[in-house]
Amino acid sequence: MKSSIRTIFTGFAAAAVAMVLLSGAAARAAVPLASHRVVYDLSLGKVRNNATIATASGRMALEFQDVCDGYIYLQRVRTRILYAEGEQLVTDYSLSSWDSRDGSQFRFSLNQAANGNELERFEGTATTGPDGGKVVYKIPEGKELDLPAGVIFPVTHTKRILEQARKGNRLLTVYIFDGGGEDALSTATAFIKPTDSRNAPEGMENMAAWRIRMGFFDIEGRDSLPSFEVSFRLFDNGVADRLEMDYGDFTLKGKIIYFKLLDEPEC
Repeated sequence: MKSSIRTIFTGFAAAAVAMVLLSGAAARAAVPLASHRVVYDLSLGKVRNNATIATASGRMALEFQDVCDGYIYLQRVRTRILYAEGEQLVTDYSLSSWDSRDGSQFRFSLNQAANGNELERFEGTATTGPDGGKVVYKIPEGKELDLPAGVIFPVTHTKRILEQARKGNRLLTVYIFDGGGEDALSTATAFIKPTDSRNAPEGMENMAAWRIRMGFFDIEGRDSLPSFEVSFRLFDNGVADRLEMDYGDFTLKGKIIYFKLLDEPEC
C-alpha cells in the first residue's frame, strides 16, 4: 500500500505545528524562548500494512525567530521515497509564517511539489477571536475559510502544550489552523509525558523535558483515526529532538545534524 502524496504533505504541515515550539506563561518560571536554526536528517523508521516502501530519506530545515511583534517560522522539507517496484517520489515542502505575539493573527505562504511539479500553493492571512475567525487567501485569489470558535494558530498551540506540561497535565485537545487549505484546519490532541534530558543538544543537559505525541484528526470527527501523528522530545527552551513522523504505512525519524542559537531582538 502506498501512502498518498496528500497524506505526506499533511504530515509535513503537522510537523510544522509540532516544531513551532515556544515558551509561555505557566505555573512555574519558564525558560526564555530560544530563537534557533536546526536541521534534521530524515530516515525510514517502521514500515507497516504491507507498504511497498524500499527506502526513504530526506532533510528538514527549520528556523524560528522572535521579531518582537510576533514570531517568524520557516520550514523546508525534501524527501525521497523509493518503492519496491522501482517508482520514486521526491517531495518538496516549504512554509513561511508569522504569528502575532497575542495569537490573534497569522500569515502564511506554503508550497508543495512532487517530482518537480507544483501541486498546491497557498498564501493568506487569518484572524481568530472568541467567536471564531476567518482565513482570507491571496493565493488562490478570492478564497475564504471560516474558522470555528476556539481555533488557535501554531504558536498559541505550542504555548498551551508547554503550559500544560509545566503544570503536570498530560492531555490537551484544541482546534488548530496551521496554514494551507481546508486540510490545514484540524483537531489536534497532544499527549504529554515527562522525560529525561540525556544526550540533549549542547547546553540543555539539565533542562526539563517532555515527550510529546500529537495526533491530528478531521475536525468533523468523521474518522476515529488520526490522519497523521508526530512525536518528539520537547525541552523547556523550545528546542525539540528525537522527532518521529508517523504516516500510518511508515514512519520517518528525524535526527539533529545542525543546531544554532540565533541572536534575540532588542524589543
